[in-house]
Amino acid sequence: KLFKNILTGLNVIANPFVSPINLRSITKGRMIGNYFWIWNPKLGPTGGFITIPATQSYTVNPFEVLIAESRANTENELLIPEESKTIDWNTGIFPTFKEEWNYYVDISLFANNIYSDQLVLIDNVISKNGFDSTDALKLQNPDFNLYSNSSDQQKLSVDSRRLNNNTIIPIMLDAKINGPFYFKINQANLPADNLLVLHDRYANRYLSLLKDSVYNFSFSSDTLSRSTSRFEISRLIPSGDINQLINLLTIKTYPNPANIELTVGIKSSTLSNTTVNIITSSGNLVKSINVGDIQLKTIKIPVSDLTNGIYILQVISGANQRSIQFIKQ
Repeated sequence: KLFKNILTGLNVIANPFVSPINLRSITKGRMIGNYFWIWNPKLGPTGGFITIPATQSYTVNPFEVLIAESRANTENELLIPEESKTIDWNTGIFPTFKEEWNYYVDISLFANNIYSDQLVLIDNVISKNGFDSTDALKLQNPDFNLYSNSSDQQKLSVDSRRLNNNTIIPIMLDAKINGPFYFKINQANLPADNLLVLHDRYANRYLSLLKDSVYNFSFSSDTLSRSTSRFEISRLIPSGDINQLINLLTIKTYPNPANIELTVGIKSSTLSNTTVNIITSSGNLVKSINVGDIQLKTIKIPVSDLTNGIYILQVISGANQRSIQFIKQ
């Protein structure tokens, strides 16, 4: 049985076997939370916690641990049966968040091009705006912490609530250092009529939350750049039309897949200094080309030196940016 006291219901649980176990085979009582926390040593400069659903497949090696939450001191059993043993060892591959039943958005934070934290928003008709059993608390990491705030001011790594036209979700980022950052939308499984938007109140810029979208920003000596009210997410743009915002910058690429070079057509609404970045699917910047002040231009980018795989082409023109996925083969 797990425990809960007045301060916390979080419990550290070690793999009880000398073989790997799969968390999906664990049986839990009704008052055990819906999520587990795993330590990922590759998160940020010094490691950090990631959150995964308790129903998700993940291998824990011998002598490794997980964290589970008990929400009461009854129906709080956690059973790790013999059947949970597996011959498959975890070789350092950490899972991406998988939501099986609801629409959701998975947002990653990168600091200095290093994957540093994660936030998941889930559209759930039975959830509250306050902290409840469908949410996961945010465990504090040593370097960077990305989280949302519930209506009762709980820090969340998984925020499950009913998203509607009146919803505004405050997004917080705690960072010890100034410098460049970017958000990457790992997954955006949303219905056709659901339009979530990231609003940067400091820069007055917006990003439609589409899969593989990337938003660059920075923290500086200006205290407003680090304001806790800088970012928010809502289903409607506070002002303006998302189509108008997108049309401020359009990009086209060919061929796709590309082998030797990628041709990129760029059309901006104004003459602006423009940079083209190529980013791996894991978020690492591999090419950055400044093409100067342009409004309409076609450029060719050599890609023969890139490893085969999926990449994101990001174009930043003045205050506007667009991203598009391409394949190198």
